[in-house]
Parts: sequence; structure tokens; C-alpha cells
Amino acid sequence: MAIGVVADSASNIPPDLAIREGVDIVPLTLKFGEEAYLDGVELSADDFYARLPHEEARATSSAPSPGQYLEAFRRAAARGASGVVCVTVASSVSASFESAKVAAAQSPMPVEVVDSLSATMAEGFVALEAAREARRGAGLQEVAARARAVAERTDLVAAIPSLEFLARSGRVPAIVAMAGVALKIRPVFGFRHGRAERLGVVRSWSGCLEKVVAEVLSRTGRGALHVAAFHAANPSDAGYLLERVRAERRVVEEVITQFTPAMGAHTGPGLAGLAWWEE
Repeated sequence: MAIGVVADSASNIPPDLAIREGVDIVPLTLKFGEEAYLDGVELSADDFYARLPHEEARATSSAPSPGQYLEAFRRAAARGASGVVCVTVASSVSASFESAKVAAAQSPMPVEVVDSLSATMAEGFVALEAAREARRGAGLQEVAARARAVAERTDLVAAIPSLEFLARSGRVPAIVAMAGVALKIRPVFGFRHGRAERLGVVRSWSGCLEKVVAEVLSRTGRGALHVAAFHAANPSDAGYLLERVRAERRVVEEVITQFTPAMGAHTGPGLAGLAWWEE
């Protein structure tokens, strides 16, 4: 019997791709003050990014509940799965991993919970490769091992045009953000193996984009690349980043995807970056 694959919405896998590859997405929860929305389900990304700059209430997000994960595991069982591999956003930044573990203990069938060690499509690629391994007929432990192997090889670099929304979310101190806004400093950061790292601050946005491309090229060789360009209401710059890497490396899979509201709540509009893994 087939192995089911589940991921949370922080993976940013485009809905049509998730359906095609057989990944069941469990939504995070986005909150505007007292209003709560299922991420990517009850509030579209376009509506969210149009609303965010004018919203007085702080936008926050929370992990899926164990009950939400358990529902996904039961859906997999109803479709005939004999087990599930559940991929979560990095446990270092979210409670999703622990929530999935609680649900796994209550599941009607075996569940392997895999920490992707990352987010957005760096997490998404882990889930996609798990689904592809499952489709090849691999068993539960083999699918989980494939997911963990890819998680160790994923990488992510992104640029943020303003520190304003990171300050609103509490991710950076307000005084640091105010200074950054005044000086027009734009951070470039990386995230891999569960750890965020600041890669530099750049005054110009074009310089930020070049820094993202340079980081990708310096971290990759001549192996086949699976690359995703992700963005927050900024598809043109995401497309530019993908085009630049495609011109320099052998890309065998490419995706352009938008941050879901629960992810964009922390960065605000304008973010652009690349996630990848190399075969």
C-alpha cells in the first residue's frame, strides 16, 4: 500500500503542484488581532498583502494543531495509505514539528515526522521528494529516509526590502528596525540546517538581488539543481532571480511560488529569494 505525505502550509508548495504530486497541505493559522484565518484557505495571498500595510492589528501566525494533523493522517488512511511521512517547517522556528509528533502518537497508522530544517520551498522540496519516493513504491522508512536526506541538502537565501514588518512581528527589536528603515538598509539572510544567518545588509534593492544570486552560485556546483523562487507580492523579482540562476547552472526543476499569508506576516510584501537542493 502507498505511503501518504503531509506538509504544512509554510512549505509554500503551489496548490496545483501539491495536488499533482500527492502532498496533503495542513494550513497554519494567520491572525489579525482577534480575527483568525486558515493560511492560504480563508484569505488569499493577494488580499492579505493588499491589506497588510494598512492594518493596525499585528499579523501573527501559529502552527497547525495536533487535531489538524490527525485529520490529515486520517484522510491518508481513508485513501488507502499504510503509513504517512509528515514534513514540517523547521522545529527551531515553529511548534509544527511538536504538534505533528503529538498527532502521530494518536494516529490510526504509523507516522514518521520529519523536520525539514528549513521553510518555504526548502521545506517544500523535502515533501515533494518524499511523495516521489512513495510513488516509486518505497516503504515508510525508505520515504522518511529520503525526506531526511534531502532536508540535509536544502538551502535558502532571501532579501527583505524593509525591516518594518519584522519589527511588527517581533522578529527584530523595534529600535533596530527603525534605524534600518532610516538608513534604508535591506537585509539578506540565509536559512539552512535549522539556523538563520545574516549574510549582509545592502542599501540598494538591486544589490540585494545580486547578493542572493551570488550566494546561490557560490554554494552550488555543477550538479542538477532543483530551484524555487519565492516572493511576497513580488513575482517579477522572483522571476529575475530564477532566470539568473538558470543561466549559470543546470536546473532540472523550477518553481515560482508566493509566500502564504502566515509566512508573509513576518516579512511584509516585497521579499524575494531562492530555495534549492543539488543532486
